[in-house]
Amino acid sequence: MSRPSQIRFLSRAARLYDPVVRGMGFPDLWERIAAIASPPEEGVCLDVCTGTGGLALAMARRGAYVVGLDAAPGMLRRARRKARQAGLESHVKFMPMDARSLALPDDSFPVVTCCMALHEMSEGERDQVLRELRRVASQRVVVADYRVPRGARGWLFRALHVYEYLESDDFGSYASSDPAQRLAEAGLEVDPPSDAGAFRIWPCRVATAGPAGARGHGAGTREGTSGTQPRTQEVRRSAATRRQCRRLQSASKQGFLSIGYGVDASSIEKST
Repeated sequence: MSRPSQIRFLSRAARLYDPVVRGMGFPDLWERIAAIASPPEEGVCLDVCTGTGGLALAMARRGAYVVGLDAAPGMLRRARRKARQAGLESHVKFMPMDARSLALPDDSFPVVTCCMALHEMSEGERDQVLRELRRVASQRVVVADYRVPRGARGWLFRALHVYEYLESDDFGSYASSDPAQRLAEAGLEVDPPSDAGAFRIWPCRVATAGPAGARGHGAGTREGTSGTQPRTQEVRRSAATRRQCRRLQSASKQGFLSIGYGVDASSIEKST
């Protein structure tokens, strides 16, 4: 399934997503990740590939303000509906954005999370996304996905999760990969993982000096120039985004909802 087809599929299946993942134990996983991430109360966190907002809402219930990003419009609509129903609209803002190239400045969120998304990406996309998570995080990154057993149990795991192969052409490459190694290669210091049933949670700290390319490839830089020759328009956009993020860090509940991010208006689906 191509990436655009996968996004369309997830948008159409948004209504069914929560009942399905509830049976898989996702709600407990979201609460576990929120506890490990320890979002600062009234601090602003980022949840990348937020889906229907389960993890973002779990962190919001702990008092954090959360920005949730996803590429599937149907998922975002469902997430906003859940926020309204939970009375958490003042603490979460959902918007569309490509996780491979986040239109956000470096070090803009103290805590960045990404839950159950890596297994749906190609190897190259996983590396891109992990570098972006590291780039926009100032303190911690927490990633969670399937815990794939090795040996004979690995084959049983693959048999039990055959539906994942139908949803994504990239599940096989994830099942044979080492996420902890990928995280380290992205410039993150990986702490001991925590297992939660069929899932594994990798808490990470932002390394003081990451690998080449881990910084300087987000909004405001030109690819292929080692981040040294920013485009004028993108510099303005990055500066505006940085100012908005600083405002966001100290925003009141009312201000949080009205704040923008300095990116093209056409790329933002307003919360309504």
